[in-house]
Amino acid sequence: MYNRTAPYSSFQVAGTLYMNNYYLVDGIYPDRACFVKSLFCPNDHKRLKFKRAQEKVRKDVERAFGALEKRWHILKYPTPYLEEKKMSEAMYTCIILHNMILKDE
Repeated sequence: MYNRTAPYSSFQVAGTLYMNNYYLVDGIYPDRACFVKSLFCPNDHKRLKFKRAQEKVRKDVERAFGALEKRWHILKYPTPYLEEKKMSEAMYTCIILHNMILKDE
């Protein structure tokens, strides 16, 4: 986002159009408008439900990526000279191969 290479994204919530991406993160990230952290102490049912859903999704993504990193070296130590498109293709390739291996086992 800082060097203007983030992908363009827009979405609408309750009639309001948002033009920037946002990322679900945990407490170690700095305070930025694009980082949505889990609520520290939710004070009503809706906020508590959001906090639980956000933490569940983040945990699922971290586990899935951890499983892929164990199996595929390129994901654990990505090469800095690969462009974004090539890294995206490598990621999809690893996911497909991982799923094929699980199905075969």
